[in-house]
Amino acid sequence: MIRLIVFLALIFQGYSELAAKTAPLPENPAGELLVLEGGRYKPLDSFAWESIRSIYGKSHYKDADGDKWEPRDLVMSMAAEPMKWADTAMLRVDYLELKQELGLTEHHKFFSYNELSKAEGLQELVQKAREVSGRPEESTKLTRETEMLYGRLSLLDNLLSGYGFHLVPNGERWVSPMEAPQDIKTGWVDMLVAWRTGDEAAFRSHVAAFEAMQADVENIPASGTIRNELAYNSIQPFHKALQVYLLLILVGILAVVWSKPPVLWLGRLLLAASFLFHTAGLYYITVITGRAPVSNLFESMVFIAWTMIFFTGLFYIFNRKEQYLLIIAGVLGGLSMFYALDSTIDISINPLVPVLRSYWLNIHVTIITASYGAFALAAGLGHVYLFRYRKAPRDTAYLNKVDLLGLRSLQIGVLLLTAGVILGAVWANESWGRYWGWDPKETWSLITLLLYLAVIHGRLNGWATRLTTAVCNVAGFAAVLMTYFGVNYYLSGLHSYATGNPDPVPLKLIVYLLAETAFVVWCFRAGKRRLELA
Repeated sequence: MIRLIVFLALIFQGYSELAAKTAPLPENPAGELLVLEGGRYKPLDSFAWESIRSIYGKSHYKDADGDKWEPRDLVMSMAAEPMKWADTAMLRVDYLELKQELGLTEHHKFFSYNELSKAEGLQELVQKAREVSGRPEESTKLTRETEMLYGRLSLLDNLLSGYGFHLVPNGERWVSPMEAPQDIKTGWVDMLVAWRTGDEAAFRSHVAAFEAMQADVENIPASGTIRNELAYNSIQPFHKALQVYLLLILVGILAVVWSKPPVLWLGRLLLAASFLFHTAGLYYITVITGRAPVSNLFESMVFIAWTMIFFTGLFYIFNRKEQYLLIIAGVLGGLSMFYALDSTIDISINPLVPVLRSYWLNIHVTIITASYGAFALAAGLGHVYLFRYRKAPRDTAYLNKVDLLGLRSLQIGVLLLTAGVILGAVWANESWGRYWGWDPKETWSLITLLLYLAVIHGRLNGWATRLTTAVCNVAGFAAVLMTYFGVNYYLSGLHSYATGNPDPVPLKLIVYLLAETAFVVWCFRAGKRRLELA
């Protein structure tokens, strides 16, 4: 708060007689400036995207007048007009108990910086949260939510005061202009004045001065890498893929009930478009980071979704009469992207943790996550089989085709998971000096592999029917979710690189398990009843 007051005093020297309204410039070249944040050089544009998403819960902000702000414009406006934005309700608070503890209006979702920073009891809650930080057994939902809120509040404070813009080279640690020599600090304030007054020429001149300052630094990303990251931010390929997946669900349903050529071609076009957007997003992450896009929760989720669509697309190419594959692609892709882009998941591009800085990341992790995609497709086909069995258990031609595709998905997943487990053991020997240590991730990977191997073994030996296989494909995916999510969230181990802050009993998990159980029982009983009546 003190830093914000000092910054206000400085910036008011530059425009004490100016108008109070800021209008973003037609183009904002400041987005191309580099910022050293989180151990990575990134464009200010990326820093702005990540900051606004963390504070507001969404990547774009719409003000009270209905105007939509691009993140790079918004952070510049925050620095240029801190008083205006300090009174703007944009800090998201969802947890009811936290609102009650702070005396906030319970039915509101967003609150201003001034409102939260002056809330009684905030410092006391923050102190309690710090005392149990790093000790999951003592933390509560309230302490975790308090810690996250205080982090967002501190981030907004840094944007308003100018101390969050680490764009001045200072050895290995870049600093904000407010911590730099006086001439740089003055240049920063003058740049903000030019922004506020709409003086585009002066603003560009000051931006060019900062660019020249950064150009002499070694080891900064190449200009091509920066352009790719700016394109990634501008296109937002994963958001576009999500939109196409949702549309694909509707077209897929229409293609199943009304198989006319225009509908079928539209479905194929949407499937291709969703895959291209999805692939573009992974391509940009790969060229920006120089590694496979599987290092954290967000990247691995979108990669798994991509493998699901890849396998589904292959099946569809060779089985174009099976229009339900369009629905599966839309549902699996849409659900995956919806959860991956959830506001609680960090979607920023971050440097690798030391243990993952190995060529094995591109081999072991990609193979393992690809197996999850194949198992997800098998689960989707299991749902189709059961749904058809419920209505027409004697439609053997249809059911046999779905069963064959489901079995092929299962076999692909088992092959990939087996290879991934073996290669993971080799990597473990290189990293930790042992091939197998019964780490939770290793254990659950083995459990998942053995479960699916049992299904394949049952099919080969004749004691697992097509119906049994479909049920196992649906139910077995719970083991995949435990291996992928559960170990990271609830079990401490050497593989827990993407931990989160879930509730002790996650409601989503309970709903998922109950819904899947009800679906399987409903389809099974209805199908058996029809067979008995026939």
